[in-house]
Amino acid sequence: MKKSLTKFTKILVLIAMIISDLMTPIKVLANEISDSDPVKGDVGINNKVSNNGNSATVSVGQVESEGGVKVTKTVSKTDTEGRYEIEFKIEGKDVKTSTEIKKPVYAVVVFDRSGSMASTKECTKYEYGMFGIPSCAEWKSDQKWESAVQGAKDFANTLLKKIPTANIALVAFSGNSDYDYDYWGNEYLKTGVNKNDDATVLRNFSNTNLDSANFGSASGGTNLQAGLYEANKLLNASSIPSDAYKYVVVISDGQPTFYYDSNGYTKGEGNSTNTDTYTATINMASTVKNTTKAEVFSIGYMLPSGNVYGNKTAADILAEVSSPDKVGSNVKHYVDGKPEDVANAFTNIAEEIGTANAATGAVLTDNLGGQFTLTTDSEARSYVSDTITNITEDGTTLSFYVDINQDSETGWYDTNAGFKLEYTDYKGEKQTLECSENPQVYWVQNTYDYVVNYYKDSFESGNLIKSETRKAASGTVINVSNVDRDKYLPTGYEFNKVDPSSITVTNDGETKVINILYTIKKFSYEVNYYYDGVLDSSLTINKTDIPYGTS
Repeated sequence: MKKSLTKFTKILVLIAMIISDLMTPIKVLANEISDSDPVKGDVGINNKVSNNGNSATVSVGQVESEGGVKVTKTVSKTDTEGRYEIEFKIEGKDVKTSTEIKKPVYAVVVFDRSGSMASTKECTKYEYGMFGIPSCAEWKSDQKWESAVQGAKDFANTLLKKIPTANIALVAFSGNSDYDYDYWGNEYLKTGVNKNDDATVLRNFSNTNLDSANFGSASGGTNLQAGLYEANKLLNASSIPSDAYKYVVVISDGQPTFYYDSNGYTKGEGNSTNTDTYTATINMASTVKNTTKAEVFSIGYMLPSGNVYGNKTAADILAEVSSPDKVGSNVKHYVDGKPEDVANAFTNIAEEIGTANAATGAVLTDNLGGQFTLTTDSEARSYVSDTITNITEDGTTLSFYVDINQDSETGWYDTNAGFKLEYTDYKGEKQTLECSENPQVYWVQNTYDYVVNYYKDSFESGNLIKSETRKAASGTVINVSNVDRDKYLPTGYEFNKVDPSSITVTNDGETKVINILYTIKKFSYEVNYYYDGVLDSSLTINKTDIPYGTS
């Protein structure tokens, strides 16, 4: 038994070794780490080249589970030496709210039932009876009203499937002027009219669908302001919880042709949009979005062609009524709905309402490495800070460029000193993701030209022996100790001096010059005369400053 157990243990160890050998390259290949010697400008991780020196990536967080948030930072080489692109991708795993939604949801469907919403019939084939009298044999109907009503019902059903606790209200609007004109063209208020009566609450908030709702029938003009006005009243009722999610869903087929004046009576041309109807509609929508804090969606349904107000189409106006699209969202707040996909448009909106972004109100702060500066910041700030409204599954990408100090000494440099993402998660709680791992850049210190001139006898152009252009790092001091003074020393000559005594190499574009002077060696001699071994000093000859080579 012991022998069998030993054999089995060896097999397990062997399998573990094989798995280890297989898994280790996978971790390395994430950044394609290379042991090759780095060259100037290479990008890497942990003092090693990655992705052939072109880029390096680090990340923190995860998006495998709902509500997860991940930040990925990639540093890439650019075509400009010493310049690098830094790109952040911030993404999150959406949370399917469904029955887990923490806050109550209140949605108002604002339904256009002006006359242009009525279904139409068109004769496509005629037959002729006695005496040639025509009668229609085949009719074609666009079923506009019926399909729009069904679309609203589909929306309510879909929303309740996503969020069973949602409350849905239904408002219908149209419009007829409360003013008329006398024989002389003077405007007067009609008798028996009521204020603010172009929109009707067909059903207050209820946790039920709209299958049994009575939508009425289509007639009159289009007072979209009135529909938004009633929706706003519903959403501001004292019974609505302060932390509720509030939504308005508008479905309309035409431009606003009526509005409420300052007294609450209906005015407008009835068949076109003017400045008053446009302004009143947009202002009411702004109140709903900015004051009531409701999110507004709109569906344009078989809209009139061409511009309806200045250079604006009906679609443009409905888009202005809607809330701005969320960053990274696949659902648009304005949908151009065709008859066959109105229900689908409502369904998409319900799905958007039923999904919560992983996080909101995020602030990303990246601390730059000590040898890097922002290319777009004249003050060379040491950090970058960006705000992301919503963190979604599609992700948000932020990028900027940095330059390395090209006079940095040769070696590896961290592009940043860590980054962090502070955000509010889908539960409303503050969270922070921090990363201390840093992509790096390998840099070889820049060198700059300086000139060494070698002369003999004097600093005159005709006496130049050699001129050499050399390179050194900015700030290097060149003097007699490191100028290689005797490099071109002629026979019979000696070093005389350096002029100037020293120079400092700079990166300002100026090429500094230092000059070396050689002068000929000079000698002295003495001639003595002796007679019978006795010096005759009167005959002694002394010569000084005799140039080398003199005969």
